[in-house]
Amino acid sequence: MYSYLIEFNVKEGEEAAFVEHWSRLTEYIHQEFDGLGSRLHKTADGQYIAYAQWPDGDSRDAEHAWTTEGRELQNKMRNTLLNSRVLYKFAVVKDLLKDP
Repeated sequence: MYSYLIEFNVKEGEEAAFVEHWSRLTEYIHQEFDGLGSRLHKTADGQYIAYAQWPDGDSRDAEHAWTTEGRELQNKMRNTLLNSRVLYKFAVVKDLLKDP
């Protein structure tokens, strides 16, 4: 598995909309492009950090055929952001993460 750690700087007052659009976009990516899902976290200083997994780096970085729905989801999420950036790209060596 390959993972991405992504930081999102959300516009003030757009937090709930961001979480909703991020959730829908993550589900879309899982269904359409075989992404393995993601977890969204919020730091003490208000930054949002997502940990997303893919089968491999090539799967994530491949050119994807986005539908109109997918582009709309991307735009809705982007409209809630000041900016975002990939902090790290890394391979999973050992996975001991447990679901509650």
